[in-house]
Amino acid sequence: MLPLILSCLNPGGQMRYIVILRIREAIVGETVPSAQQTVEAVMQKLLGSGKVTHSGVFVDDRAGFLLVNVDSAEELFDLVAGLLDVAKLEVHPLVSFEHLGQFVQQQATSRTS
Repeated sequence: MLPLILSCLNPGGQMRYIVILRIREAIVGETVPSAQQTVEAVMQKLLGSGKVTHSGVFVDDRAGFLLVNVDSAEELFDLVAGLLDVAKLEVHPLVSFEHLGQFVQQQATSRTS
């Protein structure tokens, strides 16, 4: 249901991405407290940046997500790079279902022309 509320560009013209982060499996035992401190510090920076519109954790995994509005891939990298040593990141640009509908209509129109 979450993608239904998303659009590719926010009113400021920024790109919208979903960032899924999964804590690396190698982080166990004595390494957990340090990783938790890293995640906490980076998340405070991210959430304080004004770039994150939604965020949360998955109840069934050591993972979570961020919906982020940024001007460039470089800006996104700068925001999340601190997580790379402790988490595997999966990043996807987002477009709305409305945009998909427009694309499908255009494709249908071009096939009939």
